[in-house]
Amino acid sequence: MCEDVRGKRLAVIGGNIIMEEVCRFAKRNDLTVVSFAASKASVVHKYSDEQCYVDCSDPLTMISLLKEKKIDAIVAISGEKMQRRIVDWIFQSGYRFYATKEQWAVLMDKQHFKQYAVQFGIPAIPEYTLVTDHHEVQTRFPFSVVIKPTDNSGSSGVSICRQNSDLTAAYADALRYASNGKAICEKYLQGHYFQFEIWNQNGKSFFPYTKERIYYPPIGQHPPQPFLDIYPSADSELISGSLYHKVERMFQSLGIRNGSCMFQGIIDHDTPYIMDTAFRISGGLDYKVIREEKGIDLVGAHIQYALTGQFGDDFSMLDRPYEYIYANLCLGLKDGIISRIDGLDAVRRSCGVFAVHQNYHVGDIIHAGTFSQIGMHVFIKAKTRSLLMRYVKEVLQKVRIENDKGASMLLPFPDSPTYS
Repeated sequence: MCEDVRGKRLAVIGGNIIMEEVCRFAKRNDLTVVSFAASKASVVHKYSDEQCYVDCSDPLTMISLLKEKKIDAIVAISGEKMQRRIVDWIFQSGYRFYATKEQWAVLMDKQHFKQYAVQFGIPAIPEYTLVTDHHEVQTRFPFSVVIKPTDNSGSSGVSICRQNSDLTAAYADALRYASNGKAICEKYLQGHYFQFEIWNQNGKSFFPYTKERIYYPPIGQHPPQPFLDIYPSADSELISGSLYHKVERMFQSLGIRNGSCMFQGIIDHDTPYIMDTAFRISGGLDYKVIREEKGIDLVGAHIQYALTGQFGDDFSMLDRPYEYIYANLCLGLKDGIISRIDGLDAVRRSCGVFAVHQNYHVGDIIHAGTFSQIGMHVFIKAKTRSLLMRYVKEVLQKVRIENDKGASMLLPFPDSPTYS
């Protein structure tokens, strides 16, 4: 980072688990962090130097307050719903921001994305029409299907339906989480999960990782949640050959020169279908793997762009092959109140572990079924896949999380020869 950013005042709008990373970067570069969120309980206020309790979706109030606080730059790390409401006024405010309202509308609405992406040869998941008959919802297409909001993430409002009787409640749940009041019904794909990102720096595209996933068994009609993410994916060549050039052309068409976007999907009969996107820093913490392997900080790149207009420094390392295999072990929790957590120090000292991110602590209440059920992420690396899986197994034997009755709150680990 250039010396001339030291002493600058950085506004952070909204807050999630990325906030800790933002403040680490700020301390290293002598930045003052001013947090903006309506709730006093927001995590963004926990780490900041100064706090402002305000409705961030109100542009007149926000712009006036930003001037009053002598803010030099803005980063937004709020959830998707809030970011959708603030992206336009931030871009129009005169502060640097990586996304326009139009770019966001294409990349962050599942229906708009499918319609736009198909122009570049990106396969679209088969979509079905829901028929509303009074208070019931039906479809005549073959099951299973997925019903989800067109503009939300993190599995909220997403349901797997295997028969007509599942549809009505699932549709209502999707609408409850949809900011735009719209839901979408698609074929439920069952194949290899994949994820990758595109990072754009001054119009040049980079693809820093691919990953695959092992899931926990699904809870009710909720989609299955991650147990273990592995980088790079065994399907990397298929993903890169099928999608990278098409995504690159799509970003050029949208006029996106800087920023990062996550894509996740399912490979069905050798065709990779993109099912969700995140045109923002994803809460999945994948940037920790990139920083460990490549020495490049995505969170820092977003802050640097807000301050200087330069999205990161030298990205050439992103084009080089991986030297290690990585895992993001997601310890999922059952419903309940956490009363005890044991083994964290032992986990941190375990072979291959280079980072631990703890989402919940003693006294927190857990509601299972979505990404919010993940109690902590343990990041592990090794030279070979078999050694990586051995390290994963060792970590699983060390950690214990209990409820107030002394029972384990850890979800049963999925049976898989991949890591046993």
